[in-house]
Amino acid sequence: MLYKLGKVISKTKSSLIFESNYTGYAIVVTNVDRFEIDKFQKVFIFDYKNDYGRTYYGFKEFRERIFFEDLLTIPGIGPKTAMSILSSNWKEVMDMIAAGDYDGLAKIPYVGLRTARQIVFDFQKKYKTILSKKTESKNKLEVYKTLRTLGFNENQINLVSTKLQDTNDVDQMIENAIEIISHEQQHISKTQ
Repeated sequence: MLYKLGKVISKTKSSLIFESNYTGYAIVVTNVDRFEIDKFQKVFIFDYKNDYGRTYYGFKEFRERIFFEDLLTIPGIGPKTAMSILSSNWKEVMDMIAAGDYDGLAKIPYVGLRTARQIVFDFQKKYKTILSKKTESKNKLEVYKTLRTLGFNENQINLVSTKLQDTNDVDQMIENAIEIISHEQQHISKTQ
C-alpha cells in the first residue's frame, strides 16, 4: 500500500484516526497539524510490521515517505527515531544531509554523531542530486514562462531547453536564452 484516500476523523498528540473505505486506521504522523479533520485527503502510508505488531506511519508528501524508508536502512534507526528526525522539518534535514552537516544532524533528538555520520555517508550524494534537480527545474521553468510572456514560440523554447546552462541567476538565464534564440535565428538566416 502506497497511500490511502479518506478523511481524518480524530487526532491525538502524535497520530490520526483515518477513515478510508469505511475502515478506520490509527496512523502515526510527525505533525498532526498538517492534516485537517473531516477533509478528504491523501495520506502516504508506510506499513511497518515486526514481531510485536503492526504500525501505520503516515506522511503528507511522497518524498517524506521515501526519506523515512531511507532512514530505516541505517543501522540503529527504527521507526520512532526516523519519525523524530522527520519531525525536525524533514526538508531542512535533507538539506543538512546534502551539505554534509553531520554536526547539525547530531543535535536532533535520538541521533548521535556516529549515526549522523552514517546518514551523511549513505545519502549525501543522493540528496544533493535530488535537491540540485529540483532547483534546476524550478529555474528553467521560470525562464520558459518568461520567454512565453515575451512572445517566443514553443520551438524556440524547446531549442533553449537543450542548450541553456542552469545557474542560480534566473535573470542571467533569461538573457542567455534570448541570445541562444537570436544566434540560432541568425544561423538559419545565413543558410537560406
